[in-house]
Order: sequence, then C-alpha cells, then structure tokens
Amino acid sequence: MRSLMGMCFDWRVLTGLAAVGVGIWLVAPQLVAPALPLLVILICPLSMLLMARMMATSTAQTGPAISPTERLAALEREQARLDAEIARARVELAPSSGRQVAQREAASRTRTELRPSRPEHVEG
Repeated sequence: MRSLMGMCFDWRVLTGLAAVGVGIWLVAPQLVAPALPLLVILICPLSMLLMARMMATSTAQTGPAISPTERLAALEREQARLDAEIARARVELAPSSGRQVAQREAASRTRTELRPSRPEHVEG
C-alpha cells in the first residue's frame, strides 16, 4: 500500500494502470494525453474495490467461529506453554549457585499452572 498525499493506493492497481498507459502509448500515442486524467481518476475507485475484495476474501477464509469456552481453553494452553518457556529461561539465566532453587521454583510454578482451571459460574 503506497501513501501519497494522505491517500492509500494499492501497488497492483498502480502497476495495472501504468501497464494500460504504456499500452495506450504503444498502440496510439496521440491518445496518451486524453487518457492520462482518466487513468489518474481510476486509481482511487479501483484501489477501493481491490481492498474491499481482499477484505471479503480474508473474512471468508477465517473459518467457523469457535465458542468462548474453546477459545478460553486454547488461551489457557498457550499461557501454560509460555509460562513453561519463561521458567526454562529463568533457569538458564540463574546464577549457578541459585540454579537449583530456580529449578525447583520453576518446576512447582509449572505444575500449579498446568492444572486445568475450573470454569467459574457467573450469575447474571
């Protein structure tokens, strides 16, 4: 996406219109001057159409939505994975004298964090 004077233009639109301009210049050089303003005017609507199409395509490819419960479970698994990775990094960075203490703390923290959480019932 190119930004020119506060406006965003898609590079594919700019390339396509430049190719059309070169084609006009090769086929009918006398029509370049009249066609140039039209090509410049077409940049904005064609960029908008291309962006809208790309957004619609990306929205359609995201797949079915997952339930809030499944999303929470996935986030908790990711958090547990990250906590274990942080614990390993702390053990690697701990000075050699305190390394055993850091390893024990990391192991206990990982065990408690990997326990499945119970969903809380919210009244409302």
